[in-house]
Amino acid sequence: MKDNFNLRAYLQSQILFEAEGVDEKELDLLDNEIDSAFASSLGALQGQVAEVKGQVSEAETDLNEAIVSLLISILLSAPKLLEIIGGMVKKIATKFSKEKGKVAAGDGFIHAGHHLEEKYLGILKKIIKITGIAKKANLQSEEDIDKAAKVMLYTILGAAAVSAGFASAEAIGGALAGKGVSAAVYGAAKGGLAGIKGNEIVDGVKKLLAKA
Repeated sequence: MKDNFNLRAYLQSQILFEAEGVDEKELDLLDNEIDSAFASSLGALQGQVAEVKGQVSEAETDLNEAIVSLLISILLSAPKLLEIIGGMVKKIATKFSKEKGKVAAGDGFIHAGHHLEEKYLGILKKIIKITGIAKKANLQSEEDIDKAAKVMLYTILGAAAVSAGFASAEAIGGALAGKGVSAAVYGAAKGGLAGIKGNEIVDGVKKLLAKA
């Protein structure tokens, strides 16, 4: 099916598009805020590798599923991983909330995504390997692991941006399509974001946040 979503029209309708151009200082500020939240959660994850690995090894998965579905299945089967991801989403959402309306949603989301890719993608790939996620999801090539790490990164960012009211899942999908993200990663991430409001990941995260 052809994707006819018009990101520019959507952002204009939501009063989120800045006709006078992008405020790089605000985007850099958002990057730094999200960087801090992301880094602290990654640190927590690295400190819980053994527990996460044990839970991942017991997860039931269907290897016929797409990468996004596999990651979701594994996440939901590993309570400690879900807890850490939930905390990450909550922290990043507060950062998106602070900048809501100050930068265009698509620009802010993609700018932050590229910043995190450059700084943390290697760490995410390592975590996917050492926690057993790569083995469980049958990610056999570096290309598959790279794609999985990017999908995980953008799905976490997407969940945070949507829960903060910073952008809609549709706007995020459109932004990914037009900002240099590969077609394969865009397709997988968009699939994970398309129904994010009713997605089991977000429901699980909300339950965790309610207990916080």
